[in-house]
Amino acid sequence: MTEKMRAVVYLGPEQVELRSLPIPKPLDGELLVKVRAAPTCGTDVKTYRRGHPKFPPPFIFGHEFGGDVVAVGKGVVAFREGMRVTANVFAECGECFFCKRGQGNLCVNLVYNFGAFAEYMIVPASIVQRTTFEIPPHVPYAHAALLEPLVTVVHGWHKVAIRSGETVAVIGAGGPISLMFIQLLLRSGAGQVIAIGHSPARLAVAGQLGATHLINAKEQDALMAVRELTQGFGADVVIECAGTKSPWESSGESVRRGGRVLWFGDFRVIRRSRLTRRGSIMVRSTSSTCTAVPQKMRARHLIRLSRAS
Repeated sequence: MTEKMRAVVYLGPEQVELRSLPIPKPLDGELLVKVRAAPTCGTDVKTYRRGHPKFPPPFIFGHEFGGDVVAVGKGVVAFREGMRVTANVFAECGECFFCKRGQGNLCVNLVYNFGAFAEYMIVPASIVQRTTFEIPPHVPYAHAALLEPLVTVVHGWHKVAIRSGETVAVIGAGGPISLMFIQLLLRSGAGQVIAIGHSPARLAVAGQLGATHLINAKEQDALMAVRELTQGFGADVVIECAGTKSPWESSGESVRRGGRVLWFGDFRVIRRSRLTRRGSIMVRSTSSTCTAVPQKMRARHLIRLSRAS
């Protein structure tokens, strides 16, 4: 193994640089992984465009990955050189106020896992212990790298508890997260899945994956279209994946009285009175938790199913 590696270093908004850096060595409890696949996450894009308060530069971009263990730190017993692995973006402490209430995604002591946009990366000890997984032999690296975003989708899906036959509107349809939601909703028995977006090409993909109705918000009134499909009442569940002001507002109008709204894309101030008057339940979903083992197992199972099909 050479002593240098290439890495994409984030220097600030709209500033990245490809650098040659020393290959790091794993400390106690850590793994050194040769990266084989590293997709670009929406958080990467947002950070590149405007920065992120939790991630001050400089640092090596990327947190979704699949790769090979090439060195293990002292004390690591669950992993060995040659194993194919992927990992979550963070690990919670397990001891703070939120962790003790089963809300590890809100942990005040989160340890983050960055560095996937490089030839080699270090996986921190706490993440090795809690949220690193071996990749099954038949699953490609690129599919395994989707475990982290897919777990967040499964986490959000649990929050809104889709019931068989319900109508679900997905706002911001066409991006990776929304497409994962659409497939999971159909597997869980949703009666209608209404995909709302602006890109004809992306909406076409949503249709190929099973969305029952496609609404191009540039060409038609999305709110009226949803109501026409739901006898004038609105969707049972609305999942917002866009993360911009207009979808936040329209999500509250598109849901039926007593329905549920999941804000997944992002959240800012909106007129909540619109929802409270309608008796709707508002849910904000951020990432997942280390303790949510069933969610991670389901996500891994879904990745296996996608490979098999």
